[in-house]
Amino acid sequence: MKKKSKIDKLITVVVLRDGSKWIISSFDESTVKSWSSLDEIESETFGLDRGLHNLTRDKKIKAEPV
Repeated sequence: MKKKSKIDKLITVVVLRDGSKWIISSFDESTVKSWSSLDEIESETFGLDRGLHNLTRDKKIKAEPV
């Protein structure tokens, strides 16, 4: 049986060098694509500041750990 539908939300997974995986929204995808592999990324797994913070570029995005 075939079904037709539309995309509800698009998610992207970011994998850091420490092996952790983070789900980001499609709106933050372009921000992350501009980051370099040399940038230092700080991750916060709890609280209101949950997400990824690029310390080199001083950019913060909301993200959920997988």
